[in-house]
Amino acid sequence: MLSNPDKLTDKKANKLKQALDANQPLAKVYYFKEKLRILWSPATKEKGLIWFEDWVEQAKDSRMALLESFANTLTRHKTGILAYL
Repeated sequence: MLSNPDKLTDKKANKLKQALDANQPLAKVYYFKEKLRILWSPATKEKGLIWFEDWVEQAKDSRMALLESFANTLTRHKTGILAYL
């Protein structure tokens, strides 16, 4: 779950797929994690801002309380995150 998908062995990738297929909420959070990972390597700061805001909006609309809470936390740290980019 925590490893980048491109670093998984075939065996681990299959186990991950089985876990995600069996647990829809887990799969949803996993795919949000993967989308957020993309934020750290945007082509430009402007694209990073667009990606960030889109991710936060989707997370807040996810109907998952912990994901919504995490989106709020990221929003509070938006300035620092964008400064990194």
